[in-house]
Amino acid sequence: MPSLNTVIFLCELGELTAKQKFEKSTEEILGFIREMVEAIAKSKIKNSGITIELSILSLKRIGIAAAENKHKNVTKTVAEILNDILKFKKE
Repeated sequence: MPSLNTVIFLCELGELTAKQKFEKSTEEILGFIREMVEAIAKSKIKNSGITIELSILSLKRIGIAAAENKHKNVTKTVAEILNDILKFKKE
């Protein structure tokens, strides 16, 4: 089970790579974030909601940085992950 610190670190790293225009690296980081968020969302662990909410805020920052640098694939992936999170939250 991924820890809150791991998710936060990856989100911050993703934002940094997006700002530095490292599109491929950002896509890879988003893949890890997606897997972790899915694992957390599917678990019934206490405080998992906090991790999900922090992930949403961080993903928005990654999406903004990617959009500013015209990284369409990254922006699309962020949107897909956010959509997945919303589905998990409804369940």
